[in-house]
Amino acid sequence: MRQKGHIFDGFVILVFLLSVSTITKATEGKDGFKQCEHIVKQWASSSLDLEVKNDKHVLQNLLFFLHVPRTGGRTYFHCFLKKLYASSLECPRSYDKLRIDPR
Repeated sequence: MRQKGHIFDGFVILVFLLSVSTITKATEGKDGFKQCEHIVKQWASSSLDLEVKNDKHVLQNLLFFLHVPRTGGRTYFHCFLKKLYASSLECPRSYDKLRIDPR
């Protein structure tokens, strides 16, 4: 049986991702936003299921991977993440569009 903490953590992550997606324009156009939004909503609905999916992944936590240059993230992505998840499950790459105003 699932613990309440896992469900609560999932909802906190979902709310955070949805609020960030409405504040920033970090995706590649409207199609990229829709694709990412669909992936998050699909995760939220499937994470409530207790069954193991066809791809043998149990979705308890949404994996959010942010690549920070010169930290080995590229190697981590290519060696592990790319092999575990289908490319259709990835949000569009938008690291080159993210702008932070330090003021």
